[in-house]
Amino acid sequence: MNNLSLKNPKLFAISTLLNAITWAGLLVCIAYASYEMFYLKNELIHTENYFIENMQVAVCTLACAVFLAGALSNGEKAKMIPMFFAALAFAFIFREVDFERLDVPEFVKTLCSGKGRNIIMAVLFVSVFTGAFLKFKFYFGAVLKFLRSKVFVWGVLAALVLVASDIVERSTSIPNHEFWEEAIELAGYAFFLISAIVYLPRPIKE
Repeated sequence: MNNLSLKNPKLFAISTLLNAITWAGLLVCIAYASYEMFYLKNELIHTENYFIENMQVAVCTLACAVFLAGALSNGEKAKMIPMFFAALAFAFIFREVDFERLDVPEFVKTLCSGKGRNIIMAVLFVSVFTGAFLKFKFYFGAVLKFLRSKVFVWGVLAALVLVASDIVERSTSIPNHEFWEEAIELAGYAFFLISAIVYLPRPIKE
C-alpha cells in the first residue's frame, strides 16, 4: 500500500506511543464498562452524559486536537485535509453532548444545539471546502494520495464501525443492545483517533 511518506521521526515516535495508549485506553474502558454493566448491574454506564458517552467525547476531542496539530504542522501543505477531519471530530462532539441537559448558561445551550450548532458546523465545513477549492489542482492530487494511505483505511474502518453501532442500536432483539451500541461507537471513535495519530507524522508536502 502506498502510504503518506514519513516526514518527522520524532512525531512518528510520539504517534506510536499515542497509538499504544489509545488501544490500551479503549480496552480498559470497555472492560470497565462491561464490569459495571454485567457484574454490578449498573445500567447508567451507557446512558446520556455518563461514562461511555463521556469517553466518546474525550476521544473525539483528542482526535480534533491531533488533526489540528497536523494541520498546523510546519511541514503540512495540504492543511484543509486534516482541518476537514478536525471539523468532523468537532461535529461528533456536538453529536454526543446534549448541551440542553447540561448545567450551562443559556447562550451556550443556544449556541451549541439546534440552529446554533448547525450554523457553527456549516461555517466550519464551508471554510474548509472553500480553502480547498481555491487550490483545487493541488488538493485534487493531495486527496488522491490521501486515499492510498493508512490514514484513509483507518478512517473507513472507523466509519464502518460507527455504522455497525447504529445498526446495533436499532436491533432491539439483541440483549443489552443499547450498551453494545455505545461500546461499539466508542471503538469507532477510537479508530478515528488512530487515523489522526497515524496522520500526524506524515504531512503532505507535495
